[in-house]
Amino acid sequence: MAKTNAERMKKYREKRKKDSVKYETAKAQARARNNSIKTKLSGASLTEFRSKAKLRQRKCRENKIKRLINKPSSSSFKTRQSFIAIQHLAEKFGLVPKSKRQRITLQLADKLKTDVHNFYQRDDISYQLPGKRDTVVVKEDDDENKSVDLSRSSFADLRPVFIA
Repeated sequence: MAKTNAERMKKYREKRKKDSVKYETAKAQARARNNSIKTKLSGASLTEFRSKAKLRQRKCRENKIKRLINKPSSSSFKTRQSFIAIQHLAEKFGLVPKSKRQRITLQLADKLKTDVHNFYQRDDISYQLPGKRDTVVVKEDDDENKSVDLSRSSFADLRPVFIA
């Protein structure tokens, strides 16, 4: 079976470490390369370089702690994609029931719903007239509620049934 890039690099580094002379020369070259990069930087780029270096160091230390803890993984799958592929096959052959994914929607606050309901019922917005159309809208958008974050369709859905 073919090796992944990570496995190839790991093997390459192990092979390099076995030959101590080549390993030390490679380390010296990398050190010189990094020092020359740092000397060319100044100002904002230097602070950005230092912050990225701090992040890399922190991530490396966290990974080292994770390796030392050596907690066995709860799943036998290496990636989420492999899990989904197996799950799809199992659903296809009827080994497990098909998953019913439901959309998660954000619910509007009750206060917002009551405010919209009260807005529709205000007399300066709409009032009742005798005849075929009982309720008539008498005022257009006046930009009085700019701070309310509500879509037009949600606003229309919250309209009471007795207002036309």
